[in-house]
Amino acid sequence: MAMIAAAKSDGHVDDREMNTIVGKLEEAGADTEQRDWVLCELAKPLDVDAVVAAVPNIEGAHRFRRCRS
Repeated sequence: MAMIAAAKSDGHVDDREMNTIVGKLEEAGADTEQRDWVLCELAKPLDVDAVVAAVPNIEGAHRFRRCRS
């Protein structure tokens, strides 16, 4: 999930990010179902609240939320 959130954090998953993620999935031995799940998650809008909740530094979390508003 962290890789998905990081890729989506700027509001766009570009081809380079997509290729990197798919490559990492292949390296890890992900099957078709797992790969499809990740691709589906990448297609969904970014859940800002989930990203903010995962940031260990509260000031960093607030800064990210302000930037996305």
